[in-house]
Amino acid sequence: PANGRRQNSDKVNESLVRRSRISPAGPEDSAGMQHEAEPSLAVSKELETSHEAASVSSEGEEEHLDGVQDCAVAGLTTMTVMYALALKRVHVQTGFGAFHGAGTGSGPDSSSDALLLRFIWSPSEDSEWWMATFSGTLMFIHYLFLLMAFDSAPSTVINPLIQVSSTWMLLGSAVPAAIMGTTFIRPLDLMCYVIIVVGGILPSLDGNFRKMFTMRFWSQKFVRNTVVSEVSVGIYDLVMSYCLQTSGKKEKFREISPADLEFEFFFIAWCGFVVSFCLTFALLPSFRQRFIDLRKIPRKILILSGIGQALTLLGYYA
Repeated sequence: PANGRRQNSDKVNESLVRRSRISPAGPEDSAGMQHEAEPSLAVSKELETSHEAASVSSEGEEEHLDGVQDCAVAGLTTMTVMYALALKRVHVQTGFGAFHGAGTGSGPDSSSDALLLRFIWSPSEDSEWWMATFSGTLMFIHYLFLLMAFDSAPSTVINPLIQVSSTWMLLGSAVPAAIMGTTFIRPLDLMCYVIIVVGGILPSLDGNFRKMFTMRFWSQKFVRNTVVSEVSVGIYDLVMSYCLQTSGKKEKFREISPADLEFEFFFIAWCGFVVSFCLTFALLPSFRQRFIDLRKIPRKILILSGIGQALTLLGYYA
């Protein structure tokens, strides 16, 4: 009898265990399962929402300017500012014989000179005029490649790299100094340049200095664009310095102030910028398409970008 009761109790226990395995979860367990399911539902809803937002934005307006479009806005703004300055220059320079221009007639037809744009430098007599025009192309290259660099890297990486531009000035000054046999830099200045280079490149190296000596680092799109941009602006600065120094030594420019010569370079260079902008966006189909796509950009973004370029020009002018 005792053995029979034990067998019966064992069967009861086994049945209870089987029921507990297949029985539905209790209130606490179901609450836990519901709590675990909530995050997955939230994530799926967020993904659906982001997908819908992306589809809406792709069909409608674009939310930001890329590098090429930003350069296009800069070109349009510069064109407007240069046109305004050209009108002012025509009005102010009329009647000043010290300035060389396309028209220098006298007599009854001399009044037509008032309609001509006049310069301090003459394209037929002064090489500074052509060098300043070439500098405008260099400035356009600087703008275009720098703005495109921001498309592939954040500002925290690009901005320190921009500081390396001073090293190109060092290399540019070394060539004439070596030819003339003069000292162009002191040891303290050289140490400062080394600090600038290291500090500028460090954020893009992720703390690994060995990357700086590999082609993989220099072949990155943002590094390549930044280097081209800063080499261009470095040459621009050297050309500007040369033009102002040579003009200051010429007898016919002795009565003209250095400020007027500097603004002359500024005006011609930025006119060259406008010409380079027009030719580039007219001849390259991909650039022309990005220019057309400006219609998809919100007007507020276009206005703010244009104001930024106008302030840049104001800084040069001042």
